[in-house]
Amino acid sequence: MEFHRPGGLYLALVNRQNGQVEAIELIEKTEAAKEVTQQQAEQIALEQAEWEIGGVSYNEERNEYEVNVREETQLSTFIISAATGEVKKTARN
Repeated sequence: MEFHRPGGLYLALVNRQNGQVEAIELIEKTEAAKEVTQQQAEQIALEQAEWEIGGVSYNEERNEYEVNVREETQLSTFIISAATGEVKKTARN
């Protein structure tokens, strides 16, 4: 069975009878996760919508930050790549 984890693509050998993982092998190493710090992600979001940070969470599996910015009349959410700092998605409520 193949699966993705931060850092790479892995192959796991699973025993069909008891479900135990017998071996795990790194097939393909990917970029190092989390190159952008939380503070840098906040700054990137504030460049898009200047007001105040409402909250930040990090999704390790996707290597992304979700940054909420409270503006005077709306809440904006930015999904920011932790690898590159690219704003991948923006939502305004």
